[in-house]
Amino acid sequence: MIMKTSPNDVSNQEILKELKKLAASDVSVRNELKKLTASDISIKEELQRLNEKFVNLDEKVDTRFSSIDTKFSKLEEKIDGVHMETMEAIHDLADQTDKRFIGIEREQIRLRSNMVTKEYLDDKMADLRVDISQNTKRQIEKAML
Repeated sequence: MIMKTSPNDVSNQEILKELKKLAASDVSVRNELKKLTASDISIKEELQRLNEKFVNLDEKVDTRFSSIDTKFSKLEEKIDGVHMETMEAIHDLADQTDKRFIGIEREQIRLRSNMVTKEYLDDKMADLRVDISQNTKRQIEKAML
């Protein structure tokens, strides 16, 4: 048996004891490493399966977006066509309405130019009274003669 000569000296048995502890912990570290390696392999396999699922996804998405763009373009063309037809119809209606209003204004001007006023009728009535009274006097004078 070897004796310690100083407090910092370590015996062979203590060294062996520590080496056994290290070996035991090395075994548990190796077991954990194996688990992590297995887990890593499983993650790699899962990533590979996901990659296979998404291989052509960008092409599929591009195809669908192209299809949607085409449909929107066609819809836009139809809407533009309907919009133009509507605007033409509104323009035609406005032209017809303008023509009718012009005709109505002309008729109104013609009617106003031919219309008699109250003053005109009063003058005519006064003239007729004078004429009637003169005619009546003449007839009375003729009858008396």
